[in-house]
Amino acid sequence: MGWNNGNPIFDHMALKLKELGLDEKTRTEILATLVELLQDQDWDTGDESLADGLDDPAVVEAFRRHGIEVQDWMTDQAGSEEPGEEPPYEDPEEEQSQDIAH
Repeated sequence: MGWNNGNPIFDHMALKLKELGLDEKTRTEILATLVELLQDQDWDTGDESLADGLDDPAVVEAFRRHGIEVQDWMTDQAGSEEPGEEPPYEDPEEEQSQDIAH
């Protein structure tokens, strides 16, 4: 069984390195090392972090170096939400009760 807790570690690190203004080559090297370390801990949901980071060439290259490539499903969802955000939950019962009230 794999480990998915690597996602917030990777995602936060990728964002912080970008915020700090590090150049793409440096960010790629750091993130590729992080991918390797997390994979060694049985991280098996790195593709989700890649999907969230498609707008950052350093993220894409870091994963590519470890055999995780961009897949069609990643580009289909790109831009639909902010990275790391889930779509808002819509309660079907709440919607039905609003229809009745009007």
